[in-house]
Amino acid sequence: MPLPSAVGESHSMYTHHDQLFKELMNTFFPEFLEGFFPEIYYHIDFNAVISLPAEDFSGINDKSCPNTLVLMKIKIQNQDALLMIHYESLCSGRMNLRETMYSSYSLLYSRYKMPILPIAVTCCDEGRYESDEFTMGILGFHILNFHYLKLELWRLNWRHYIQSNNPAAAALLSNMKYTRDERDEVKKGFLRMLANIELNPAQIRLIHTFFEANINPDH
Repeated sequence: MPLPSAVGESHSMYTHHDQLFKELMNTFFPEFLEGFFPEIYYHIDFNAVISLPAEDFSGINDKSCPNTLVLMKIKIQNQDALLMIHYESLCSGRMNLRETMYSSYSLLYSRYKMPILPIAVTCCDEGRYESDEFTMGILGFHILNFHYLKLELWRLNWRHYIQSNNPAAAALLSNMKYTRDERDEVKKGFLRMLANIELNPAQIRLIHTFFEANINPDH
């Protein structure tokens, strides 16, 4: 069920891939957390989740590096908080993810003054390793140690998710790890997943469009 949005947002600000991810999160946010972050999922009151506008809080200015920021106001263990998802779809290593995550976090905290759970979702650059922390120090003084959660889809084996009935996982199969020879098998597995999940026509179109937009022809 799509989440209520606080403010209408322009589609023109996003690339096709990133706008599709945002729509996916607004439609299947609980399923995304259940499939990839169950330790968070079981503590959230999903009746209280609200999607918030996030464009002004993205900590990246490089327009050549497709990305988007999804922001949800949540209630976790009776405490108001924010959950921030940074999605990087097609980059080639130009962006400093750690710095971007901290910049976005800082902007959000300055505005909302509440706890924030930051998540980075990446789909590219198998050769790149990104730490999940951003640190800062000077003259031997430890000033900052910022941590965030990571979901590196390109490291995940698609076969581990093919038997699930999770619509978010079905869409994100296209970003997972598979070989060129497995590409057709991934497509067949995806279609079997869709056939076994109870969805309305609009949800099926969204998942199918996301999958087709992100399935990598270069595998």
